Amino acid sequence: DGSAAEGLTPVVQEYVLNTYDAFDDYNVAAADAYWADTASYWKAVRAEWDAVAQARGGITIAEEAQTGTVISGRLLTIANEIRSGDLGEAAAIAEARQGGSRVALREDYGISPSALASANTSQ
Repeated sequence: DGSAAEGLTPVVQEYVLNTYDAFDDYNVAAADAYWADTASYWKAVRAEWDAVAQARGGITIAEEAQTGTVISGRLLTIANEIRSGDLGEAAAIAEARQGGSRVALREDYGISPSALASANTSQ
């Protein structure tokens, strides 16, 4: 791996075996309600990501140890604001495109504005 080239030496290496038991008695009402309220929003987010990935030949996103991807927090919060009625779906989608995922992609990951613009015209 690249660690050796950078002078880093692994201290710990883990091997894990996960086991799973089938269980289908979960109450999924909350998940179904969330999806019913936010499906159109997430469809628009996926379309935006697909367009950017197509324009760039893929996407690489950095992660933080405690929170996961560095851009997912706001996208998830926007969905919750749709559910609470604090943000309309059209405004939510616009923010996700302009202020949420697109700004993070452009500023944090070096995706050029022209790539974003060309991705936007293909929708």
